[in-house]
Amino acid sequence: MQEMVLNVSLVAIVAGLFRMLIPDNSFKKQIAFLVACFFAVSVINIFKNGSIDVSALSEAMRQEGIYTDFTAQEYEMAQTEIAQRLSDSLKEKLADEEIYPENIFVIVDISGSFSISIIEIRLVFSAEQTELVPAAEEIVKEEVGDDIKVVSEIKA
Repeated sequence: MQEMVLNVSLVAIVAGLFRMLIPDNSFKKQIAFLVACFFAVSVINIFKNGSIDVSALSEAMRQEGIYTDFTAQEYEMAQTEIAQRLSDSLKEKLADEEIYPENIFVIVDISGSFSISIIEIRLVFSAEQTELVPAAEEIVKEEVGDDIKVVSEIKA
């Protein structure tokens, strides 16, 4: 039980740090939503699985030169987490409209100046799904806003 409380506290601190890093621009709404999703899913996973795997971060802390390694791993983990959460959310929204792309790629950038940016969302469809592309792009643009580039790709 003590480990669960510690993990929930760790997730709350990380979520709080990410919320403090949110820039005051048009991405604020989307990033705040992603942070809230990250926190909710992490807490659910803690109670479902009993703990969060922080072994990579723990190992980085044990090594010499931990600050550089820790920061690089933290950024990489955050980019992956944000991209995966947004991709999953968009898949659900598209599935509600019976649109099932083969893949959704989200390109996220966390710069050294503590800025989080979603640069591009790439939707990948098969040749048989060509007629669904305009509707899918419209749904995605509604969700993420006009400032994020939405690109569709048809696989042959």
